[in-house]
Amino acid sequence: MHRNERRRYPRCETRETATVVCESVFSGRFLVANLSAGGALLVGEYLLPMGANITLLLEVPERPALSLSGRVVRKATLESGCLAFGVAFEPESQGIRLLRQYVDGLLQEAIVDEAIEHLSS
Repeated sequence: MHRNERRRYPRCETRETATVVCESVFSGRFLVANLSAGGALLVGEYLLPMGANITLLLEVPERPALSLSGRVVRKATLESGCLAFGVAFEPESQGIRLLRQYVDGLLQEAIVDEAIEHLSS
């Protein structure tokens, strides 16, 4: 979890995988480095064009994949040399309510983990 950020939705680090379809064409599978109800940072071997409309199928443990519509809003090369791009989800996206529930659960787990770590140190 990232603290001291001025974001509309809190984000958390993840290691989920997502399949991306861009302009109705399969674009590949990407690692989801962080996730919020408003967007995600995807990492992979290549970048998608800025402004591209995408459908992201987020693969989550023990649940059906979540289908989310979004747009590529930023690109970056990480310190590791990996390529990453940021996606902003459309608020009316089909799976957004389920995504919010999933992210809320991840954030609660992160808070509990931090508290346990703090107490044991």
